[in-house]
Amino acid sequence: MRVGVQPARLDQIRRAYDGTMIVLDAEAGGVAADLRAIDPCLHVCFSPESKCFIVYWESEDGRDSYMVLSVNAHQNNSGVYEGLDERVVQRIRQIDPQGRGGYKYAEELEQAARRRQKAQADARHEMLGELGELAAHAVRKDLGARYKGRSFIPRDIA
Repeated sequence: MRVGVQPARLDQIRRAYDGTMIVLDAEAGGVAADLRAIDPCLHVCFSPESKCFIVYWESEDGRDSYMVLSVNAHQNNSGVYEGLDERVVQRIRQIDPQGRGGYKYAEELEQAARRRQKAQADARHEMLGELGELAAHAVRKDLGARYKGRSFIPRDIA
């Protein structure tokens, strides 16, 4: 059975952004170096307060930055925090299978949200369009020759 990466909770991430963040350039497992091999803009930091690792993407000019994924950290018997291992690199490769670099997690989420909103709007239009035709037929039937074919379409319906 394959164990996946356990993401940090939202409250951990909030505490991490409010507290001290330690940027990891090199660590024993070599995860930071492997991530930089995938995309030089990928970085890893650790938050001792919230006990989580955060993988983030930062543009070369430092203007844009966003979180890609988070990993829960746990302390082993010798006091070393674990959780940042090869599974993180595999997860990044799953997120960015073409190795296209510059993967924008937030942009992907926004595109998914736009697709979902479009699907909902299309479903609403499909449902209301049929009801509108039925209402127009009922009006024509009731008014007969006096019906001039005008209709009112609310602004929120495209």
